[in-house]
Amino acid sequence: MPPLGSSVLCLLPLLISILFAHAAPLPIPPEDQMRITLLGTTKEYSKDNIVMKKLNVPVGNNDMGEVKALKDVGLYVDSGFARIGPHDGQVPVILMKKVVGVVMLETVEFKDANREQKLELLEEAKPLVRKQVVHWAVTKQLLHAEFNIGNFLVGGTQTLIHVSLNEPITEAQLLDFGYPGIFKVRKGVTEKEVSDWFELQWQVCTKYGYKKMLEIEMAREKSKP
Repeated sequence: MPPLGSSVLCLLPLLISILFAHAAPLPIPPEDQMRITLLGTTKEYSKDNIVMKKLNVPVGNNDMGEVKALKDVGLYVDSGFARIGPHDGQVPVILMKKVVGVVMLETVEFKDANREQKLELLEEAKPLVRKQVVHWAVTKQLLHAEFNIGNFLVGGTQTLIHVSLNEPITEAQLLDFGYPGIFKVRKGVTEKEVSDWFELQWQVCTKYGYKKMLEIEMAREKSKP
């Protein structure tokens, strides 16, 4: 994540504490049924609507922060210990609701677009991301500060062959509720205060997204015969 820099300075009077949470590793590919052991009781969950994330050991306050953030936005399901691989022991995990959508960066439409078209797609998604950031900050006092292009999903379809974007973009869903991208803001923060901050932070986050775009474009050029 890029440094918040000057964009966070305007928000400092609003901050009351940081939710310490661990940046979550990539989701673990589940089997048909995911099994989790909690206080000696084994439960099973379907992979159709649940995502399992492996935590680092030892589990601490950082991980508890992520659990709290997920609970605040209604995505938390369960936590405990699960066996990830056939030869591994049980490891600490968090189960969360699967968010429907695709990463814009991975879609055919985005990859094939020129720089100006990519900017237009990002601007199309921007008000949807802002709406969610503002809503959570005002209603839950939970500020999501890491909304770079890889951290939100938009409407689309994914097959074994490619990922496709639904146009026009009418939905966006933020991901990754781990440290260092989640803050707690004071009660009573206004929509305008958060929206003004969002405009500054969007510039920081999308610059990070543009860097990713360039890396992808350079890799594609190198792969051409």
